[in-house]
Amino acid sequence: MKKLIVLGVVIGLVAMAGAHKPEGETYIMFQFTDDTVPTCDGNLSDWEGMPEAYSITSEKLFSPSKTIRDVGRGVYDPSDINITHRWGFNAENEFFYLATQVYDNYHDIDRENLGYFWKDDSIEIRINVTAVLEEEHNLEGEPPNMINYHFGVPPLEGIYMGGAPPEWMPPNGDYIKFGWSYTGEMLMGECTYIYEFGTTPVVGMGEDAASTEFMDVEEGEVVHINVTIPDIDAPQPATYNGFWAISPGPGNGPEVDFLLMEVEDPYPLTGGTAVEDFSWGMIKAGIAK
Repeated sequence: MKKLIVLGVVIGLVAMAGAHKPEGETYIMFQFTDDTVPTCDGNLSDWEGMPEAYSITSEKLFSPSKTIRDVGRGVYDPSDINITHRWGFNAENEFFYLATQVYDNYHDIDRENLGYFWKDDSIEIRINVTAVLEEEHNLEGEPPNMINYHFGVPPLEGIYMGGAPPEWMPPNGDYIKFGWSYTGEMLMGECTYIYEFGTTPVVGMGEDAASTEFMDVEEGEVVHINVTIPDIDAPQPATYNGFWAISPGPGNGPEVDFLLMEVEDPYPLTGGTAVEDFSWGMIKAGIAK
């Protein structure tokens, strides 16, 4: 892991040395205090008040897969899809948190293979807290250091999580939290989906919790993260309308620097926020039918 000594408050993109993409850019991960830690339930009221500078919007995203479409950074049609990511962490419970909002003119879940999440509208999250280049991820004979989490909702035949977490890390257990909600049409229509995710970040994955090395989460650390949103605008066989990622590619690995920020004073989320209602309420994928 890389650590950057932070002096004062830094917001938005900052430049720092290191092996990462895009060069010269670092995103800031918001630090939640112990009394403002979000609940991963698909209701983003506990993220309200976070400064906009922490948001990663479609204007900053890449469509890196040349097999799909080779377009420039931030080239998208907001009437087709519009994405916002926000990352945070808490040093006390040692969790990372992600809130993603996706407007989509067509959302579908109909993959023929239940494990092929990338063939549906979904969200893929890849984390490497050692902040090494992609060619150093998950080397043979070593504990995996890049963990892939993939979610597609609504659940298809009860399945909504894929990727690399082992069986002892089930969703909404001790190490992974996930919730979602939507407004508009649930399937095959215009909608906005909310994905809310949390995890205890892993340095090296073992066969169980006792043999796994977890990250000591603290401000000043720099980690690598990528979040990818496949945009499928037709029934199977999958036809990609876009493939939107934080990392520039051409691979899908996490190579973007994220700096774990110090707590600001005055703290942005102090005082609480109003509770919002979604069309499905506060839906957790683990109890969705």
